[in-house]
Order: sequence, then C-alpha cells, then structure tokens
Amino acid sequence: MQKAQVVALVKKTGAITLGIGDGANDVGMIQAAHIGVGISGREGRAAVLASDFAFAQFQYLARLLLVHGRWSYLRNSEVVSYAFYKNFAYCLPNILFAIVSGYSAQPLYTSSLIATFNVVWTSWPTIGFAVLEQDVKSSTVMKHPELYKETMNTRRKDFTANLTRWLIEGLWHGVVCFFVPLLALGQSRKSGITNGLFSYGVATYTALIIIVNLKVAMRTHYFTWINAVMIGLSIGCWLPALWGFSSIEPLQRTLTDMVELGPHLFKTPAFWLGVVILAPVMALLLDFILSSWQRQRHPLDRQIFQELEQLGRVDAIQTERSAVSHSDDTHRYKRCQRLVHASDDKVQLDALTPHE
Repeated sequence: MQKAQVVALVKKTGAITLGIGDGANDVGMIQAAHIGVGISGREGRAAVLASDFAFAQFQYLARLLLVHGRWSYLRNSEVVSYAFYKNFAYCLPNILFAIVSGYSAQPLYTSSLIATFNVVWTSWPTIGFAVLEQDVKSSTVMKHPELYKETMNTRRKDFTANLTRWLIEGLWHGVVCFFVPLLALGQSRKSGITNGLFSYGVATYTALIIIVNLKVAMRTHYFTWINAVMIGLSIGCWLPALWGFSSIEPLQRTLTDMVELGPHLFKTPAFWLGVVILAPVMALLLDFILSSWQRQRHPLDRQIFQELEQLGRVDAIQTERSAVSHSDDTHRYKRCQRLVHASDDKVQLDALTPHE
C-alpha cells in the first residue's frame, strides 16, 4: 500500500510513472503506475499477472524502455499525425468541390469509394509502418541512451508543431488532388463529349490513393519487403479493381454509378499523365523540399544517427550526455563534430558537412 501511495504522489506532479516488482507486495504499486512491469521469479506470479509487461530479469528493463518504448512512441505519434493528414487531404477536395458547385451537397466520391478508402486502399501501409518502423537500430539506442531524451522531453507544443506541418502538407496534397485532375480532364474531347462528375471523382480518388501511400513510403526509414508489398499492393490493386468495378456485369448492377468509368479513364492520356504521374510529383515535391531542408539545417538527433549508421560511424560517437542535447545550436556540422569521437585515425565528416 505504501508503494502505491508513493506512485500516486509522483503521478500528481504530471510525470509518467513505471512500477516494477517481482512479488505480491508489489501488485499495488504496479497497478497504480501508468505502466506496470512484473518480474517472474521465485516469489510467484502475482506481479506478472497484475502487470502490463513481464520478463524474467531486471536487466531487460533497459531494452524495454530504450528500444521498444522509444520505437512505440515514435510509431504511434507518426501514425496519429498521418491519420489526421490522410483524412484532411481526403476531405479537402470534397470541400473545394462544394464551393465550385454552389454548395449543392453533391459528394465528389461515390458511396463505394467513400466506404473503402480507409478500410482497403490506405490501411495496410499504415499497419506495416506501425508494426515494423525503426528510426535507428536497437544496438545504436542501447549504446547511446541519450537518444531516449528526444521522446522523454517531447511536449504538447512539439506535437502541435509536428501536426501543423502534417496538416499543411495535407492541405497542399488536397489542393493538388482537386485541381490537377480538374484541369487534366476538364477539356472536352474531339467528339465534344466532356468527362462527367463521377469520372472526375474517380480521378481525384486515384491521385489521393497514390499520394497518401507514397507518403508512407517517404516517411519509412526501416524499409522491409513487407512494407514494399503493402504499399505496392495498395496502389497497384486499385487500378485493376477500378476496371473490375466498372466493367464486370454483376458488379455493374450494384455499382451503377461506376459503369464503364475504368475503361473510359484508361483510354484517356490525360488521366495517366495528369492524375497518375503529375499530381503525385507535384504533391510530394513539397514534402521532399521541406524534409531535405529540415535535415540539412535543423536535423534531429536521430536523423544524425541515421546518417552515421549509413556511413558505419556509430561506434565513433561519444557517449557523453552533452553529445546529444536539445540546444539552440542546430547547425549540422557543429552537432556532428560533438557527436564524433576524436580518435587517432580521425573520422572525416565531409559527407555530413553542408556545402555552402
């Protein structure tokens, strides 16, 4: 009971608490903490049964916090921001369409497209990212636990700033997905026939699927064959599915608003050039520019370690607490100088030095 009271007292300060114990007398403390960890040993399994995580030895606590805890925090924060971004970019073309259509309440997407966007066409890459993403290797974090400070010192304003950037990118992507298909398919053909509302909606939807899935690919650092398959299938299966929904007779009876849309769009060069190629390039170009500028001028500590991992120089990093800090000095070369160990055979930093 006293241990639980101590945990409750610490929680009042706003700190995130972790309770760890191996006996029945630790159950109250484990349950009172935000995170409970039980040690299975000679004193029974009461602590294990009351805990959120359990392992056999205390030495595994460091890996639980520094590796799995840190990875989970970064994955979850990225997935939450991505969910806001994805749905913001998805809804914005509908809002813009309402403006240009006199607020007619006519949806831009068909009912079948609305029902399957989050469930089918954009879910699997997100799951792959949430399960497999690793910003740096586990060995790097264990050797340099200072990296844990990035997650430990994160505040609400940091999350808000990061989410704001995601929403700005979602705003740009939504604008591109609305106007590029409109300009590409808005011209009438030689026969004088113009593309209809549903053709334009499917084209916008196609651009969205490509862009939001490629966005996941751009944000993925630890890229495995599973990520590649999930992203590839999410994009690659949409076009055959579009053809099937609009061409197969039994499906035509159900999806009447998509009849012959696929074959019609596939025969239109503007669909391939404007929607499939130009729209993703225009949308993701902004992401590439912002990401490159941020990495060059204001790199995060983990991004510096990512580059050092690529160069095979992680073992040359000093383990001093001041080596990885949240100081105002964010110039890349100076921060890398503090991170690299000055040994007899001096490590060259030319690859990391920004060229003025």
